[in-house]
Amino acid sequence: MENDDGHPDWLTEMDKEIINVLGTNLTLTPSIIAENIDRSREGVGNRLNSLQAGGLVRKVDRGKYEITEEGLKYMTEWADVDDEYKPWHGKTREEIKKEIEERNSDTENE
Repeated sequence: MENDDGHPDWLTEMDKEIINVLGTNLTLTPSIIAENIDRSREGVGNRLNSLQAGGLVRKVDRGKYEITEEGLKYMTEWADVDDEYKPWHGKTREEIKKEIEERNSDTENE
């Protein structure tokens, strides 16, 4: 279910922070995510379970998570995100991954 602002009613502020970190197209552990958003590993682990049940993240290996297409949709359509992420609206995971690689390549060549 969604609330009035289009967010799933179970979504928390920590969930949004987790999705934004995973939206960088990295596969990360709960510990690394927690360190990047200044939250406890246990809290992040609990929220990852909820996000996984909601289809916004997936477990890809033991203790490693990545964002799903639905999670990317949330990040680019529903969330208030930085302008950096808005160009990703409507793009597939592979298109976004390619863009990130191109950005990183451009940065390395400077």
